[in-house]
Amino acid sequence: MIRALLCKDLRLHALPTAGCWLALLGATWLAGSARFTYGVPLLVGVFAPTVIVAILGIVFFAGETDGGTEAFLHSLPVSRRAIWTARLVATLFHALLIACLSAWLIVRGMLSLPELAEVWKYNVQHWENLRFVLLCLPYAIVLCFTVSLSTGATSLSTRWGIIRYVVSLLLCIAVYVSLIAVSGTLGWDWRSGTGLDWLVASEVALAGVVACLAACRAFCSSAVGEPLNRLRRATITWVVATSVLALAILPFHCWANRTPPHTARVLWSPQLSPDGRFVVSEGMATKLGRVFGQRVFVADIHQPSIACLSAGMSARWLQHKPHTVQFELPRFISWPRYVRIARADAVPRQVHKVDIPALHRVAKISREGYAQPPALNPRTLDLLFAWDPEHRSGGSMPNRCKHLWVMSRDGRRLSKLLPVVSGATVARFCWDPEGAGAFAVVKQNREGTESQTGKLYWVSGDAHREAPPTLIAKEAPEMEFSHWDYSRWLSADSEWVAYKPTVYSTSKSPKRSVEVRQCRGSGRYTIPFPSGTQEVSTRWSPLEPVLSAVSTVPEEQVEVRICDPVKRRSDTVFRFSHPGHRVNAEVRDWSTDGRRLLVSVEAFRDQPPEREDAFKAFKRETPARWLFEIDVQTRKAVMLCGQEKRIYSIRPTDPEWKRVCDRYFPDLWPIGYDSDGKVLLLKKSRELLRLDPETGKMTVILKW
Repeated sequence: MIRALLCKDLRLHALPTAGCWLALLGATWLAGSARFTYGVPLLVGVFAPTVIVAILGIVFFAGETDGGTEAFLHSLPVSRRAIWTARLVATLFHALLIACLSAWLIVRGMLSLPELAEVWKYNVQHWENLRFVLLCLPYAIVLCFTVSLSTGATSLSTRWGIIRYVVSLLLCIAVYVSLIAVSGTLGWDWRSGTGLDWLVASEVALAGVVACLAACRAFCSSAVGEPLNRLRRATITWVVATSVLALAILPFHCWANRTPPHTARVLWSPQLSPDGRFVVSEGMATKLGRVFGQRVFVADIHQPSIACLSAGMSARWLQHKPHTVQFELPRFISWPRYVRIARADAVPRQVHKVDIPALHRVAKISREGYAQPPALNPRTLDLLFAWDPEHRSGGSMPNRCKHLWVMSRDGRRLSKLLPVVSGATVARFCWDPEGAGAFAVVKQNREGTESQTGKLYWVSGDAHREAPPTLIAKEAPEMEFSHWDYSRWLSADSEWVAYKPTVYSTSKSPKRSVEVRQCRGSGRYTIPFPSGTQEVSTRWSPLEPVLSAVSTVPEEQVEVRICDPVKRRSDTVFRFSHPGHRVNAEVRDWSTDGRRLLVSVEAFRDQPPEREDAFKAFKRETPARWLFEIDVQTRKAVMLCGQEKRIYSIRPTDPEWKRVCDRYFPDLWPIGYDSDGKVLLLKKSRELLRLDPETGKMTVILKW
């Protein structure tokens, strides 16, 4: 009887399955045609099994109910479990044959098309995307097959089964993306090349298997004339079984989402605490083959240890609170619209969320996802933001007139801090380090043009004081002023501002300079540089208003100047050249006593980059790098460490985090001076080193 039922199912549903077969065979035949698009056979072989398996499950089960033959089958001397088994075997038989044909298409698309291999040979991203899709394929087939069987066996008709299948599949995808967002892994972004989150995908696929078993139980225990009873039994069984399974898996899932210190793989953007004891950094962790992004790590230098504070980004230290780091919490799939803030103490490493009701109100009244986010006062937690209360969604963008507003932490007081005239708008704003006032760049709105400069103002943070704003500069670049690194443009006493004017000259050797302006006074000083200067890096001393400026003149020489705007004097304390190479330099840090300066220099040649071969290892050349310590008083420079040009290889089997380290992170990344006057270095984003400037001895503090 089972054989007869199986043959009947194969004959009855031969027409729709034959159409699927003909489509795949046509794709196979077209795969050998030179006029056929190279990637289509590969895509058909990848995506066809999920679609065809879904069609088979619905047709083989819901088609019997739609055609009216299920009542006849139930009248035969055979059990309902035998009928279920026959349909399941027939569906698996077709699914297995289609899987084999799809595998043949994938192999043919990858190996039998040398043109495709040649096109993709030097584009590693194509192979990363293909790897991600191939990893998704087994989970997608299992999920589509089980969902189609469960919906087909408990549906009144084929049309109703297709609708339920589409809705159920969309819900499964939404659950997968939600679990990925809660876990903080990169298992949903195929562009990152990290692959699929196997744990979450297995949990979702297991839920589909449970739904299939629940449908089988309901099908075998209900009559054909009770479709609603069958659906009700299947739903109750699935809910109970899934709940028990979720409670059993929950402890393992929570443990798998934790990222202990040994799971850290890549750290970037290290920042030293004001007292030089801790280092906070954003990074990436891997555990059980899963890649976690947007993690905040803190390292203790005195008692060598590293810990993951929380999932977050944009971490920075607070100047007025020692050992306190502030960072943004990741949002759940871009919700809520406002940015949630958290703070943590580096000593006990306890994270607490900062409740700021004003963030809710600002997100409601200022509906601009593209605008600069609100700035948080480090002391009072008041919000600083730009807003045009008269703007409507249909208004013209160039005519916007955004004023500078301040809102109290509880969201009850809203005051206009800096009003602007018609035709102007606040383009950039930030609090000063102490939270006493705010800096704002106001630029003019012009039709058809986007200005990059504006007027720089300083305004008191107390809205009750009717103090007029202070004009500091008339042509200040908009992107120069940010609260992430005050020492590059604001002096330690918050009295002087340094910025680099935008150069609009079309000549090959434009003149560059650094303008220094007094915030609450009329003092001003201009630091000129020779013609042909390409880059300028500045940083203020932590003790007195003394500015260090490093420039490349012209392309083959580095010049370091120490500038005193009070005495209006600029002295050159160091020069470095490397003939035949382009030279870049940057000021890394000042020592705590304000006597020593840390400068990093790199030299490289202008050569065309080597193409990345996806089939074999390819070589890369790193630029030569040096780290100098300059004594400002004696004008003596000492090379602390150096790295000559190095050739390294990237293999196709290397994990993604290793490719990122080799490509974007140098061997030694200077962080700054610690509390003992030693230099901290980050090696290949995997080790924290300490360098003694007097003896040149380098010791390892931490490894991860």
